[in-house]
Amino acid sequence: MGPHEKQQSQILEKWGDVLRTDSFFPNGPADVQRGRSKWRKSVLLIDDMPIHFDENAGSKTIFNFLQLFIGLGYDVTFLNDSCWGYDGKYTDILQQMGVEVVYGNKYWHNQTDWMDKNAGRFDLVLLSRPNIGMKYLDRFKHEPNCKIAYYGHDLHYVREMREYELTGNKELLDRSVNHKIEELHLHEEADISLVVSSDEKRIVDGELGTARTVVTPIFFYKNIPYKEPDFDRKNGLLFVGGFDHTPNVDGILWFVKEILPLVRKRIPGIKLTIAGSNPKKKILDLAGKDITVTGYLPDDELDKLYDASLISIVPVRFGAGVKGKTVDAMHHKMAVVSTSIGLEGLPGINDCIRPHDTPEEFADEIVRLCSDKDAVRKESRANYSYVMNRFSYDAALDLFRSVFGDGHKEKHRPIRILDIVYYMACPPKSGGALRVISPLEKWMRTADWNLTSYSPTEPGKTYRAASSI
Repeated sequence: MGPHEKQQSQILEKWGDVLRTDSFFPNGPADVQRGRSKWRKSVLLIDDMPIHFDENAGSKTIFNFLQLFIGLGYDVTFLNDSCWGYDGKYTDILQQMGVEVVYGNKYWHNQTDWMDKNAGRFDLVLLSRPNIGMKYLDRFKHEPNCKIAYYGHDLHYVREMREYELTGNKELLDRSVNHKIEELHLHEEADISLVVSSDEKRIVDGELGTARTVVTPIFFYKNIPYKEPDFDRKNGLLFVGGFDHTPNVDGILWFVKEILPLVRKRIPGIKLTIAGSNPKKKILDLAGKDITVTGYLPDDELDKLYDASLISIVPVRFGAGVKGKTVDAMHHKMAVVSTSIGLEGLPGINDCIRPHDTPEEFADEIVRLCSDKDAVRKESRANYSYVMNRFSYDAALDLFRSVFGDGHKEKHRPIRILDIVYYMACPPKSGGALRVISPLEKWMRTADWNLTSYSPTEPGKTYRAASSI
């Protein structure tokens, strides 16, 4: 007996009874059976990129969604449709959380086969982004017991239309028109339609003539009491954003060209730090006297930058949805200077932060805050309170529970064949027999139950049965 067979024998010896009674497919393939409890609902989340939660807001949001489903008791599976490969520490972290991560050549070269074998075991699939939605929507429409949720991160067609209006690039106009058709189709056809802000809910519901779209937070945070930073040690400006995202590239280039010179005239030597993954050459070329371009930073290093910087800038000129960089800066107790686009989708935000859309207004606000530490201190506290009131873990978990339901299935004692034979042979008529059998009849008519076959050719095979008799 080889080491693999020996290990499998030991596992079956210890856990065989549990696998036979609680496994969703007790005689199914190991990759289907592993960890699949029939007493818990299963969710599959499909995205088109790896979950690099410390590199971009979209990945961080999906990472948060996985945490919420785990918190609700779901069996969680993640599939990165763009690359079914092992992703180092990110795969390890997800697996340590209890997420089943689908990867490896076996799956990459047999994607259709994997989907055919596994699609039926999921109670819910969450499709992330329009291209993933269009690829998999019809596939899961054929699964009668699987609900489909669609989450687009933002309305791509709105973001692209705004960029077209700013640049005049006709390609963006064509892309926006196509994305509008796709995105509205996905929001209409999905069982559960998710958006990131009340603004996007208004747009989608208005286009579709419905009111069913659900607003979900992009991030959530544990509720920790406010502790005031040492503002005497904080100085300079900070921009945080991944540079695979066009609005971030445009925004920081606009800031350095149009706004920073105005600030430098009044505050010579003010420092700017630009942090974010995948900076392009034109971003790297900004580095020089008083400007630092860091590239990707792990969370602990980014936290140090937030602690050392006085003001977080969000100079984005187009986009859609809620800007993760704004929410994260507020959570880090930063004073924030932003455009209207950077504050979009945050109800009541003007009580904390006012938008500044021209270079002159933006520069004036930076100068005002740099010269008034009391104003920075006041905004820091207000921004942190705003985030804790609207982006708490408990509130996000309650929202997901109301939308998707709890992940635990109600347990019932399996109905034995003997029960049914007895019921059919002795139908309730009157007297004592009625009092004894009526509870069984009521249970059989309302329960979602399984019949277990004890066929010698397929021992332990389970069949789903209708709940009415």
